[in-house]
Formats: sequence, structure tokens, C-alpha cells
Amino acid sequence: MRGRARGAKVPAVKLAHPAAALPCAIGRSPLLLRVLRQVDQIAPTDRAMLILGPSGSGKEVIAQRAHFRGRAGRPFVDVNCGAIPEHLIETELFGCVRGAFTGAVAARPGHFETVGRGTLLLDEIGELPLSLQPALLRVLETRTFRPVGSNEVRRFEGRVIAATHQPLKALVAQGRFRADLYYRLAVFEIALPGLDQRREDIPALADYFASLQPRRLTFAPEAMALLSRHAWPGHARQLRNLVDRLAVLADTSHITAPVLLPFLMQDETAAAAAPLDIADALLRLEGKNKLAAAQQILVDHAMRLCGGNKSAAAALLGVGRKSVERRVKLGAAPPAAQ
Repeated sequence: MRGRARGAKVPAVKLAHPAAALPCAIGRSPLLLRVLRQVDQIAPTDRAMLILGPSGSGKEVIAQRAHFRGRAGRPFVDVNCGAIPEHLIETELFGCVRGAFTGAVAARPGHFETVGRGTLLLDEIGELPLSLQPALLRVLETRTFRPVGSNEVRRFEGRVIAATHQPLKALVAQGRFRADLYYRLAVFEIALPGLDQRREDIPALADYFASLQPRRLTFAPEAMALLSRHAWPGHARQLRNLVDRLAVLADTSHITAPVLLPFLMQDETAAAAAPLDIADALLRLEGKNKLAAAQQILVDHAMRLCGGNKSAAAALLGVGRKSVERRVKLGAAPPAAQ
């Protein structure tokens, strides 16, 4: 499936041309085919859809498929909720009238208006601030919205699809996402498998990404076997990035195992770098007991994220509440007590 290149700047909003072709969902694995059947059944409805899946697995492609199966010829607007500054999100989504705030010199339509009868994809919905979640819930419940600074109620006639790599149910338990909004979005919930769950699709994906290159690549059987066994924490996006690098940097367009191995090793080195950097930083902490200091940092941060709620912090850390309580008491004690 198509994905964004690693390290690339993610645009906050992307518009698909109404006449664009049906996006390709590459693969024939049973898990993927089941997802595609579900999407094709759901597509003709106007109910909200929530797509869950790891980052890089192709959630946008699935959303586009649902759009083109149900609302072809109408706008498709992809809004990345994590790429818009918090103070601008409300205006981006709902628009504003002239004079609504300092700098609003003219009325501006928001995405709920410009999408018309099309599809509005709210990508990274888990990043939507709590303060704006009631407004989104109102749109889903009433099919109406108000631009910022206006008393005029406007009709929303499009469809909302939300997507995230975050476990929304866990965010609900932590108080970081509204339960009522979650259930409104998850009328239809699609669980998109990562590449590790559908390894049989890797050869087809690699060939597809290779076909998009200016220099057409081919893979020797032993190279394809290496790709199929390789770990892909970045999923389809990571695989596409690798093929992009091969197309530019490989000495030959026929990729054999010896040609491929250095590129795979670069991927593994990059993936291991971040954890090693964190470990080095933890080992430089003050005090003799580095493990206890690392635990204290994790617990303190989880408690801040969860507003001091020990049960929510325990759920976030994947431990029992008593473990959090014990570490909180230790953190409050004088240094000699540790």
C-alpha cells in the first residue's frame, strides 16, 4: 500500500481530485482480503468509519478505497490532526467568519464545508485535543456545525472517516479521548493488519513499488526471500522507502541478495539507533541505581500524562496499580530512602 516517506514533512491537509482512480490495495493475503471485503460492504453507507492500524500500514489507502467505492466523483479531504497547531484546528475544521478573532480579515470555510458530500478523513484522530472533541461529536450526532464566531448553523452532508495508529480504547481509559466520541466514530471499525501479519503480500508490494520507479527494478528469488523474512516495523511505508533507495543507489537494477543485504542492514541500524540513544541517556542519570531512576522517570511521566490518576497511569505502563503506588511513594521519599 502507498505510504508517506519516512522523515518527510507531513502536510496537514491533502485534497484528492474527484476523478482520481481507485487506490491500489496490493496483496492477496486472507487478512487483507477480509479487510477489503468489509470496506466494500461499508462504503455505500454514510456512517462514520474508524480505521485502526500501525503507522505505515496503509490506512489512508483504505480510507480512499471506501470513498471511491461510495462517493466517487466527490471531494476527498485528508486532514492530519497531528500536523495542525492546536490553536488553528477549530478554524481549519469549522471555518470562521470575518472578525471572529484577531487576524480574521475575511470569512473562511472549513473542511466540513468544503468537503461537501464527499469524505473527510481525520487522520491521527488520537491527536485531536480534548477541548475540540465535543464539537466533533456534535457534528456526528446532529450533522450540523457552526463556523467560529458565527451563530449560523450549517449542514454537514459528507462522511467522516477517522484513522489512527493509537489504541483509542486505551486513550479512553486514560481520560485522553472521549468515550462517546469513540463510539460515534467506531460505528464501523476496521482493523488493518501490519506487514508482519501478512508476509505473503511482501513480494507483490515490493514488485508494485519497484514498478513505480523511473528505473524499473527486478528482484532475484533469494532477494525476495530476504525481503519476506525481514522485520518491517515501519510496515508498507518502510518497504517502499527501501525500494526507493534501491532504485537510486543500487549499482544494478536486478536486485540480488548481495546487493540487497547492505540496504537491509542500514534499516536495522536505523531502527536500533533510537533505543540505544535512550539507553545511553538513562545510563548517564545521577545516582547508583540507574534502573530505579529509569522506572521513576517512566512513572512520573505517566502520572503527568494521566493527570495524577494512578489507575490510568498503571494501564498506560502495563503494570498493576500497586506498582505505580509503590514507585510514587518512593519518588516522594528522601533520596536516602531509595
